[in-house]
Amino acid sequence: KVMLNQYLFYSNRGGIPRIETESVVVGTSSVDFTIASRKVFGSQFSGLILLKMSQIIPSGTTATLPLTITSASGVKNITKYDGANVTVADYKGAGIYLMYYDSNTGVLQLIG
Repeated sequence: KVMLNQYLFYSNRGGIPRIETESVVVGTSSVDFTIASRKVFGSQFSGLILLKMSQIIPSGTTATLPLTITSASGVKNITKYDGANVTVADYKGAGIYLMYYDSNTGVLQLIG
């Protein structure tokens, strides 16, 4: 007889979604990557996402500026494990980043 833990939760049913940024804007308080409206940010979702960040942040940008993602559902900070914002200094350049997103809490966390 198999007994499942009542707190067992399955995430990423149907695979890991991949989202691609369309532009980057350097502001005075953040560096904002824009994505087209996607269901993953506009619906109940909890799990891994692959975020293809296609733009390069211009050289000379202040290293302490936080990175954000803007979609039709609003602005989301990209955070680290400890909850601190990912900054320009943390950005390794254009590429694919593994992240965890929880629509209930609004957490968008960089993995690795």
